[in-house]
Amino acid sequence: MVNSTYFHDCFKDYNDLGGMIQTPDPWVYNSTDIVIFVTAQDNAIGHKVCSIEDNITLASATICSVDQFDRPIIGVINFCLDALDAYETSAVSSEYYSTTDAIEIGIHQIGHLLGMNSEMYKYFRNPSTGLPLTKRPFMNTTVTCASGKTLRNIILPSCNVIKRVDNTNEEAYEIVTPTVRRIARNLFNCRTMTGARLETNPINEYDCFGSHWYERFYYSELFSTYFTPQSDISPLTLAFFEDTGWYRANYNMSKIPTFGLYAGCDFLEKDCIDDNENVPDHSRGYFCNSEMIFEEENVDDNVTNFTVDVEDNSNIYHYACDPTATFKATCDLTRLDESAKDQPHYVSYFNDKVCCMFIYITLFCPTNTNVPDIVIRTISIYSC
Repeated sequence: MVNSTYFHDCFKDYNDLGGMIQTPDPWVYNSTDIVIFVTAQDNAIGHKVCSIEDNITLASATICSVDQFDRPIIGVINFCLDALDAYETSAVSSEYYSTTDAIEIGIHQIGHLLGMNSEMYKYFRNPSTGLPLTKRPFMNTTVTCASGKTLRNIILPSCNVIKRVDNTNEEAYEIVTPTVRRIARNLFNCRTMTGARLETNPINEYDCFGSHWYERFYYSELFSTYFTPQSDISPLTLAFFEDTGWYRANYNMSKIPTFGLYAGCDFLEKDCIDDNENVPDHSRGYFCNSEMIFEEENVDDNVTNFTVDVEDNSNIYHYACDPTATFKATCDLTRLDESAKDQPHYVSYFNDKVCCMFIYITLFCPTNTNVPDIVIRTISIYSC
């Protein structure tokens, strides 16, 4: 049961910060697990959350209240309508954009409300006993976050929930709960995995640990950072929700991801492209090294068209399945402006090229994401 007692202070703060949610008083929702309010505002949570400049934020989610067991029971999802219109216009092809995409965006945001949220990790409970995994009362500490920034007064969740990844050159955390660890090992066929890595450069500057899966490993997962059409809810994500201690998962509703499936530990631990600019065995079928040549046209301040030059590329099309294994695509390796080197965690595997077209997505590892003879205008991202 969820009733109006949970709402008063929560929505007073929300509305004071620019929200516009009106709730009846008194009221009760019986046999209800969570109540979700849906808004469409540019400044829904006190600052501008919708933008069609640079990276498009399609939607965002805010947890408003939890119950006595710390489970989220009230939340708000805000859709950025202008951004969704821009995304629909710029989709790689009209046949790939559909109502299904909008539904996937909504499901992604619901996942954040259910607990895939950096702020919720400290509330996880033992699924068997119901006891909190992070010691109470909470203690604040200074933490080096996934973004590389050091923040004070952060509550560090239990080491049975998340741990810092030590064998990497970038700051990163991973979920190490038992079911997540077991399923991650099975998906990649890597028994040395200690958990499932989270994103290394969260979009939200206040997100210390990451609220999405790591795109380099989980490209085709619905709960990775960037929206990719035809993404699915994998067993890994259901394992995450089950390990919160609040839910039981129906794994029959999940879909095994194709990206990196059974690729082994080398896929996770070694470079995607070798020193000779070739695709190593552990990267075959997932990453690529054939360059595409684009013609660039500045349409206006917000939109740049990149069109495949069919004549220049006529002899070098290398078709392969995209990372979701749903459509035919070509490699997104191309020369970019030198400003790309200013992006977080920039690395180049090619001596004379700044990779890639979708530079944020797989940490500069080129993938088969291009569709020839079409226009690609921008990259769309989720907000957490």
